[in-house]
Amino acid sequence: MAKTYHVVLVAYDGFNPDEPEADGVPTMDYADIKSPALQNLYIFFLTGFSYWLIGKAGSIRKKLVCRMMGRTEESFDRIVYKNATRQSWVNQDKCMIGRHRNFELFKRTDKQYD
Repeated sequence: MAKTYHVVLVAYDGFNPDEPEADGVPTMDYADIKSPALQNLYIFFLTGFSYWLIGKAGSIRKKLVCRMMGRTEESFDRIVYKNATRQSWVNQDKCMIGRHRNFELFKRTDKQYD
């Protein structure tokens, strides 16, 4: 297929967990939970805590999260959309349960552009 097709992968700063100094946050694998009841528990606790800690972080929590992530408050403000509702966080996490990232395919690209 390489004779016919050319793959272009657009890479944005911050989407590579091996480069912690870049903007953005590393992606994570979500739990592979089959039971709807357990999914709801997972969403209730994990999403609820994440939303409280990060999504609606006040100044003290924001400083704590920045310290834990090794980020400045300015970079935190760039990566966290403060107007997202808790329901938006729930919807995102619900659709991500059971999904895992596989970056092995990216290594197979034939050329990198800066």
